[in-house]
Amino acid sequence: MATDYSEFGWSDAQPAFYHELLCKYIERLLPADGTPILDVGCGEGESCAWLRDRGCEAAGLDCSAALIERG
Repeated sequence: MATDYSEFGWSDAQPAFYHELLCKYIERLLPADGTPILDVGCGEGESCAWLRDRGCEAAGLDCSAALIERG
C-alpha cells in the first residue's frame, strides 16, 4: 500500500504551498447554495477540512488509502 504519492509520480514535497496558493481562488468559486463538493485527490484531506471550516459540505477521494488514514 502506498504511503505517499511517489508510486504515482508525485515528487513535490510541498503540497501545502499549492494548497495556500489555490485556496484564495477556490474561495471565490464556492457554491452559495450548499451544493456538496467532492475533492478528488484529497490526500490527507487538508482541502476538505478547509472547505468544511467555511461551511461547505465536502468529501474526499484519493487513490492512497494511507494518506486518507493519516488525515
